[in-house]
Amino acid sequence: MKAISLLFINNLAPPPPIHKTRINIELAEAPALFSLPLPLNSSSKPVRGEDKLKSHEWKNLNLYTMALEEFHKEVRVTRRTFDFRLRHIKAHLEKGPLDNPRGKPRTPAKDQLSMYLYFVSTGSPLRMIGQLFGYGIHTVSDSVRRVALAIIAEFQTEYIQLPDVNNNAEWERIAADFSLLGGLV
Repeated sequence: MKAISLLFINNLAPPPPIHKTRINIELAEAPALFSLPLPLNSSSKPVRGEDKLKSHEWKNLNLYTMALEEFHKEVRVTRRTFDFRLRHIKAHLEKGPLDNPRGKPRTPAKDQLSMYLYFVSTGSPLRMIGQLFGYGIHTVSDSVRRVALAIIAEFQTEYIQLPDVNNNAEWERIAADFSLLGGLV
């Protein structure tokens, strides 16, 4: 008991409560040849998430409040285009009432779209984007997939025009244009 209390005097923390079992009594009465290992205190564990706080700080303080030119450099779209896309796909990205029975909140739509645009514009690995935005790699992966599907679902009829399946001449013209663009002809 003396060894334990001496260690806590040096650390200026009160000793944890000791349950009186046969082993604890024998250890307390034994001569202190070496200090006893102390039980882990849950409050002494390092706090996880200091890097996460820094990432959220970058995202909230820098990305969403930066000047228009800087915003365009980071995500390769203007803020007006970003807001337009967000307005149209937000309903696809928000969690419905029955999506998760545990009620875990989904990543905000603004963050999902930002991660998607950053991924598409820079080609950075998902792990690096997760560190930058303060999310795990699986969250980033799910967000990128979810935003891509939302863009297809929302903009397919207005902005993505596929040629007629039965019109072979149109398909051949498109194939020739791609060959010219790729320098294959």
